[in-house]
This record gives sequence, structure tokens and C-alpha cells, in this order.
Amino acid sequence: MRTTNTDLLKTKHDLKARIATLEADAVKMQAKVTTAESNFHEVVINGPLREMAQSLSSAPQVFLDEFAKSYRLDLVEGALTVLHADGKPVLGKDGKRVPFEREALTKFLTETEDKSQGLYKAILVVSRASGGVGRPVRSVSNPDSQKPVGAGFGLR
Repeated sequence: MRTTNTDLLKTKHDLKARIATLEADAVKMQAKVTTAESNFHEVVINGPLREMAQSLSSAPQVFLDEFAKSYRLDLVEGALTVLHADGKPVLGKDGKRVPFEREALTKFLTETEDKSQGLYKAILVVSRASGGVGRPVRSVSNPDSQKPVGAGFGLR
């Protein structure tokens, strides 16, 4: 009976040690998963959002801060999708999801009846046009109207 009791106590201590080891491994694995998720989110979601902010706005950080108040970006069915802060997809006036594209996002943010519409209108670059009006340059050379080189200097 004593040997059975001793064997059982030894098995109990071995199992407790194994449980402690497995719990420590689980904590390490959870930390690795959290790090991997963070890196994934940074590369797949935050990177494109920052690039979009730089291409859309004259003040990218202000745009990102204001965007984060009402919207977020997430992967839905393998595609980057603009969502409201509550997780519902952002729908345009036509009732379709607003794609994460420059023109569609600019149109949505500047035309939406929202308290931050004025801010978006102020910081978004709506058109990439330079503002210059191009006019074809016509080079007309008329050899008869050119004066000889020395004619205007009083030489005869």
C-alpha cells in the first residue's frame, strides 16, 4: 500500500510539473500569436491606410486621426474594407460598400453629410490636376521680319 501511495504521489508531482510547463508554454505561444497579429495588422491594414492618407491628404496625420474616430479598415472576405467604428460596412449613396480606393474614398468622405465633412474637404486633395492650363506652343518663324544683326545699333 505504501509503494502504491508513493507511486501515486510521484505521478501527481510529475503531472503538476508537466501542467506548469505546459501553462508556461501556452503563455509564450500566446505572446507570439499577439506579436504575429500585431505585425500582420501593421503590414496588411495600417501600411496601406498610411499610404492612402499620404496620397489623399495634405495633412496625413490629421486625416488618420479623424478617420479613426468614425471609421476603421479591416479585411472582409480577403479585401480591405472601410467599416464604421461599430464594425458595419460603410455604404455609399448607391447602397454599395465603399471600396478602399482613392477616388471612391475621397468622394464618400467629401460628400457624406457628417460633422467632419468640412475637415475632410479642407485636408483632402480631391484632384491631382496642377491647375495650369496647357496651350499648344506654336513656333512661327518668319525670316522676312527679322532684322539684320547690326541694324539696331546705329551702324550704317
